[in-house]
Amino acid sequence: MGSGTSLPDWNTTAARAAFNIFTKMTADPRFSQSVFLLENYGIQGVQAVDPGSTSLSLEERQYPVVANPTIWWNGSAALGQADAEAYGEQIRQALFSGLPEGANKHTYVNYAVGTENFNQLYGYDTARVQRLKALKKMYDPENRFGYYNPVPMV
Repeated sequence: MGSGTSLPDWNTTAARAAFNIFTKMTADPRFSQSVFLLENYGIQGVQAVDPGSTSLSLEERQYPVVANPTIWWNGSAALGQADAEAYGEQIRQALFSGLPEGANKHTYVNYAVGTENFNQLYGYDTARVQRLKALKKMYDPENRFGYYNPVPMV
């Protein structure tokens, strides 16, 4: 299970808090094989494209940091699942605590866990979201790409 966050930059205080939670989690033998992906990606190419010409969320253009704990555990016990979800959410909230004031929470859709709201995945700009939904309706009218966390056609 992942629990991803996208961030505009690294906040070392928040990253340390998140890693402390991860350290506590991996001290539990059930979760000792878990990993923590910390990634920066280049955005020069993305930023070279006129933002008005796309429906890509502004956060995807402005948040080049991805932090995603991937939590592995053995067995299928409900308690293991619940504990993994709780740890993942604690880590996520620790990372989000380092966002600049007024910044939106964002999660790259491929690292989403299903608890995010639509705007956290696809952006907060109403006009851009409407354009994205219109493109979905135009190019996928039968919803064949109605995958995990799909864009609704409404």
